[in-house]
Amino acid sequence: MTDNRDDLDLPPLPNTGRVKKDHRDDDNDDNDDYHEEKKMVPLQPLKAIRQSSAPKKDEAIRKEMAMKIEVMKKLSEREIRLAEFKANKEREIAKLREEREIHTRIKMESIQRIRKEKEKRRLKTLRKISEKERRANDVLRQRERLAHEGRSHAVEIRDKLTRVLERSLRKKSAQSEDLNSQ
Repeated sequence: MTDNRDDLDLPPLPNTGRVKKDHRDDDNDDNDDYHEEKKMVPLQPLKAIRQSSAPKKDEAIRKEMAMKIEVMKKLSEREIRLAEFKANKEREIAKLREEREIHTRIKMESIQRIRKEKEKRRLKTLRKISEKERRANDVLRQRERLAHEGRSHAVEIRDKLTRVLERSLRKKSAQSEDLNSQ
């Protein structure tokens, strides 16, 4: 039976001076002398071997543990640097995303402002066109009215002239009849 307690830095088991009975003892009872010798095996040489190699094992274990600790430190430093790098990268990406969003928002606001200006110009042009059409319609109505009034004045004047002429002709005919009757 090997003792792995040295690997764990535990104190050695107490030396009882005996090894447990071998399992062959139960099967064969006719060889009692052999069995008696087996029962009483001193552990002193094993202990001496263990003690002489113990400082070497301890030193090796300490070195191995120191190396493990160093490796763990390096790994943790790498993980910390990696986490910092990832955090910086995420911040940069977030910053770029925000800048893109701001740039897009500015572009959209500029486009909306240009659209509003175009719409104002379009409405202003439509107002001017409708105003010109209204004036043109007013001028046409006024011409028609004047033309109608002119015709009606012409008719009135013609009627007046006709009446005046008829009167003057009547007077002349009355005078000529008067002259003729005289």
